[in-house]
This record gives sequence, C-alpha cells and structure tokens, in this order.
Amino acid sequence: MPDELQRLDLSGIEIVCRTVGDERAPTVVLLHGWASSRRMWESAQQRLSAQFRTIALDLPGHGESGKPDWTWYSIPRYTDLVVKLMEALELHRPAVVGHSMGGTIGLELASRHPNALECLIAVNPVVTGRVYSRCLPFGDEWVEPAVRVSRRVWPAASRLLSRPPEALRRRTPDHVRRNTEDLGMTTADSALGSMRAVLTWDLTSQLGGIRARTLVIVGDQDRIVAPSEGGLAARTVPGARLTRLRAAHHPHDEVPDEFYPAIEAFLAGASH
Repeated sequence: MPDELQRLDLSGIEIVCRTVGDERAPTVVLLHGWASSRRMWESAQQRLSAQFRTIALDLPGHGESGKPDWTWYSIPRYTDLVVKLMEALELHRPAVVGHSMGGTIGLELASRHPNALECLIAVNPVVTGRVYSRCLPFGDEWVEPAVRVSRRVWPAASRLLSRPPEALRRRTPDHVRRNTEDLGMTTADSALGSMRAVLTWDLTSQLGGIRARTLVIVGDQDRIVAPSEGGLAARTVPGARLTRLRAAHHPHDEVPDEFYPAIEAFLAGASH
C-alpha cells in the first residue's frame, strides 16, 4: 500500500501531508480540527485505503507544518491554502472530510468553489462561530495582548502537554493524549490565531450556495461544538443529510464502528 509523506511550499508556508492508498483510486482529503493534526486521521487512512487514496495534511499552525504569526489565521486563508494543495497535487474533484474547524473549512470551500468537490462530510462543524467553550471576545484588541503574554509561557506549557507525567498518561484515553500532544505542537500565535479564525467566522449566509453532496455528522453529546451547529448546516445546505451519533466531539475515536460505516457508505455513493 503506497504511503508517502510530503513537504510542500504553499504560499511561503511549509505544509506536511501524508498520502495513503492507490493514486488511481478516488481521492479523499482529510482536514483536522483546531489544535489537532493529521495524526487524528491515522485510523481513517488505514481503514479507507482499500477503496480510496487519502490525503491528510497538517494545516498551518499545527503539527509539523509552518506556523505563521497570529495575524495570518482566517477561515478564507485556510480555504485558499487547501485549494493550493489540491492544485499542487493535481487533485480533480476530491471528496473532503473535515472535523470541527476542518468542517468549517470544508463548508467554506464547497460554498466558494461549487464544482471543486465530489462530496463533503462535515463532522461536528462550527458554522456560526458559536461554541460551548466561547466565553471571551476574539477581536484583534483581545488576541494581540493575549498572544504577547502567552508567548512567554508557551514553551514550558507545550513541553508539559507533549510529555505529561506517566501516571497521567496511563489514565488518559489514547485520543485524548494525542489531542493534548497536538496542542503542545502549536505555538501561542497559532493556537490563539486559529481559535480566533473559527470563532469569528459565520457561514450561515453561504450554506445555500453549496452544490456538493453533503453529509453532516454530529455527536449528540458534544460539549465543545453544539450539535445545533451541524443541524443548521444540514437544514441549510441543499440536499444535505444529517447523521447523529451517540458520541461527543471525536466520533471517529469514540464510536468508530458507527462512524466509519456511515462515511464509507457516503463516499462509495459519491465515487460512482
């Protein structure tokens, strides 16, 4: 099974992506959420590789990709970079699967480029910029001083996140530990800048222009992004389907035996 790690220069930012599967198979681009990385899709790449070629990237500010300062981050810029990735890899109408912030980027991409995707799966997407955890304004006047302060403590905090005490590691589920480690790989600029990007972007007016076949998956126990966000997308995107799972924010980790059959069936229907 082909498995390739690539480093691309896209608009002056180094982007790391992993491609798994036969290049002749239908392509699926996998977009992770805030403070995560391509590692969240390792099980998806293993599972889907029999039928699809999957490409999982570290978005700017995350994983091993470049980390611009906080002013770079916005949903349109993320979307433009995904388009450049598709162009660089010569991808023609791939399917896109996006989780949380990645779902926001997927919806933005589908609305701005109606013919660019074969289909879209948005998992617990942020649609209006409102999430359960939002408690502070994210305007520039707040983020800039917060970044300045956070830069001083971030190196020590990231070391702790990346290498927690062994006793804590043993008690922590694998996916929670992975998410914590991925947060530790960000910077103060990228963590706060990308948070500002997703919490200040409202897609509501754009959803009606999406033409790609769309599946929205929500965890009905999600306490990070309200399930109503995905419900709004499913009601507003023409012809969209909604699947509710008894899961929280990471259904691919929490209920894989329900999550993967749902996306495999949808992707297989889009690939014919």
